[in-house]
Amino acid sequence: MRPMSLAAVVMVSALVAGAAAAQHHADAGAAASDPVIVELEVPGVVPDPGPAPGARHATRTTTHTKAARTTHTTTTTTTRRRRTTHTTTPRTRPPDPGDGTSLSVGRHNRGRLLRAHELHETDTLRFKTPHSEAHFGTDELVGLLERASRAVQERTPGARLTIGDLSRRGGGRFSPHRSHQSGRDVDVGFYVFDTEHRPLDLDRFYDFRRDGTVRGHDELHYDFVRNWQLVEALVTDEVPVQWIFIERGLRGYLLEEGARLGASAEVLEHAAAILSQPSHGGRHNDHFHVRIFCPAADHPRCVDDPPLHPWMVGAPPVAPAESATSARGPEPEGD
Repeated sequence: MRPMSLAAVVMVSALVAGAAAAQHHADAGAAASDPVIVELEVPGVVPDPGPAPGARHATRTTTHTKAARTTHTTTTTTTRRRRTTHTTTPRTRPPDPGDGTSLSVGRHNRGRLLRAHELHETDTLRFKTPHSEAHFGTDELVGLLERASRAVQERTPGARLTIGDLSRRGGGRFSPHRSHQSGRDVDVGFYVFDTEHRPLDLDRFYDFRRDGTVRGHDELHYDFVRNWQLVEALVTDEVPVQWIFIERGLRGYLLEEGARLGASAEVLEHAAAILSQPSHGGRHNDHFHVRIFCPAADHPRCVDDPPLHPWMVGAPPVAPAESATSARGPEPEGD
């Protein structure tokens, strides 16, 4: 038989390689299959006794392809697991009252304020800093300040209540305060009169001594009558007040003034529980710091911290005490 020409040998080798590639694609999904070597007897051609170069190439290609497919499968599985977790455990949040009123969220020192109510100056109250961005609070706090200032004006006309910071429109932290974050805190200036007992509108808070005077300002005097009237209006309002922070010496004089003016034993008891010098923060000998409880409609998104006053029967529970109470009683945080 006539030996094949060199061109024929090349053609047969190409056919062999094509057959091997076809077999490789057919078996690529099998995890343990070996590369297929196609043997073809060609008259006059002596086969190479060593391993075919094409077979070695096929083996490497198959191994690489399997590794790539395995990696791709793992990635797909991970992606599906994440999607399943997100779908089966959606994030939930407590309901919004949805009545269009303000909403205090979180705690006094870690919270925010939704649909804030802006306080405005009236004939009974004024701002210490008129252009401040912190004149926003809950509906309840704004209403409380308006009613309390009117109550003092009706009993002892002639003075306006000076208001410092409430919260920003959206709540949250702002310097220099640690609280004032959820629309339930406000700084209130003391009523002050001069040497002729004329009420004064002041643009700053002054540090008062326990006798009602200011060092270096002999013309300024603490108005114990109006300041007690303000405290009484706050603690007897329909909006429950949790704290009125004040220096303990001034606190004692105010309670004495309340008794002198004929306040009831119940009012004096409530005032004594609410008036306090905080354990953390300033002495509050230059202003009142008033904090109200969460409005009932804002629970559970609004969170109260201890204590809950004993006369508040039926009020929502407060958050578990962390370091707010001790054997000596409540240790409130001011500012």
